[in-house]
Amino acid sequence: MDEEVESVDEISSKTWDVMENKLIKAGLREGIGAGRERVFQPSFDEGYRDGYEMGYSKGFQKGFLSVLSAEKTKEVSGEGTNIPPSPPCNLCADDIDDKFYEQTTREIAKSLRENDQRYVNSLRSELSSWMQKLGIDFASTSSPSSKK
Repeated sequence: MDEEVESVDEISSKTWDVMENKLIKAGLREGIGAGRERVFQPSFDEGYRDGYEMGYSKGFQKGFLSVLSAEKTKEVSGEGTNIPPSPPCNLCADDIDDKFYEQTTREIAKSLRENDQRYVNSLRSELSSWMQKLGIDFASTSSPSSKK
């Protein structure tokens, strides 16, 4: 009878160890998932918001400039618009140097935001110039970037 008790205790101990290992692994998986979500989600949200605002602002201003470049506008002012071309993407360039790969993701994102901001500023400058020529108050127009 003592042998049976020992074997039951051994079985219970082994069962407990197996169950404990499974729970540890499950907890580890859940902890890793929660950690990823906690770290990556705010970064994703920030990037998405910045991308949306920048994209909307570019589209808004390019749309205005496209309308202004119509033949009727040329007749009114005697000129066409000069829509600046989009800047090349740092990530898409053919001639990326080795220093680019040494940057952190945060530095790359900052560089992309700065390039986009320069482009939006050049669009805004061209648009503002045109709207002044046509007597339209540029300050009364809105875009997400101007609402910050």
